[in-house]
Amino acid sequence: MSVPTDIGADVHLDHVGYIVRDLDASAELVRQLGFVLTARADHTRTDAQGRSVPAGSSQHSIMLHSGYVELMQITDPHAGHQLASAPLQRHGLHILAFGTGDAVACHARRMAAGVQAGEVLYWSRPVHEHDLQGTAQFAYFGSGWTAQDPSYLCWVEHRTPGLLRNPRLLAHGNGARALRGIRYAGPAAALAPWAARLCAAGARLVHD
Repeated sequence: MSVPTDIGADVHLDHVGYIVRDLDASAELVRQLGFVLTARADHTRTDAQGRSVPAGSSQHSIMLHSGYVELMQITDPHAGHQLASAPLQRHGLHILAFGTGDAVACHARRMAAGVQAGEVLYWSRPVHEHDLQGTAQFAYFGSGWTAQDPSYLCWVEHRTPGLLRNPRLLAHGNGARALRGIRYAGPAAALAPWAARLCAAGARLVHD
């Protein structure tokens, strides 16, 4: 069962995220595989008082012409990150993020479709590339999640898209250009509940 890039009328496959044990070691391995990485960045979130506070995670990204791959380490399990318990279950692919142009409107549509979604959150991360500087801002919300789920489903609106990509970050030595989809494998009966959740999320499924 695959989730392709062009997954629905109001959402698309934005990125996938791997939670790793050691971000620096993982970044070095990915570079050896021929990928260009964004500079390491620490996530921040806006708290209930409107303050920018640490979110408890750091990341690098592999930016592609279409989609991207995030490498993330939970750096402070007590900072309130919703995936803080994920490394206790396993490291690896944990995040399936759908892109939307309007997080608030998308949230209303997903709730109407029966998705148990949390509130829209506002996060950011610094961009410190030698040819690109600023603060990448995004609004997103996630569905209910346990560490045993195949993925954490979330929907993200990039509010500063011009800070995400530049030609240097897209020039991968291995020729990678696009994130085309994500595949889940297993017995049909075991996949059925997950397939239903993906459909409610707005995904278009392809059964292999």
